[in-house]
Amino acid sequence: MVTEERASHSGLPPQLLLYQMAIGHYVSHALHVAVKLGIADQLKNGPRDAGELARATATHAPSLARVLRLLASVGVFEEQEDGRFALTPIGECLRTDVPGSASPRG
Repeated sequence: MVTEERASHSGLPPQLLLYQMAIGHYVSHALHVAVKLGIADQLKNGPRDAGELARATATHAPSLARVLRLLASVGVFEEQEDGRFALTPIGECLRTDVPGSASPRG
């Protein structure tokens, strides 16, 4: 079966694959929020904490931190030991000032 082949090629257990499928909509909504707020552009000069980003985007810091942590869990941002968030190569693709940006704002 195609599904069994996909699971065996990914090396992930079926339960984890199912979990990834189940949370996919959370990730896409979080990406939408990050793009709408311009988070990648806010991080282009270096890491910032959720409080700083919330002030810069006029949002609720604890809620924004949850969105950033979700996106960090899938590799869009990196949550550093000091609690600040930084861009990853994937997150760089959301900046509006880079060639081939995935951001519709770019």
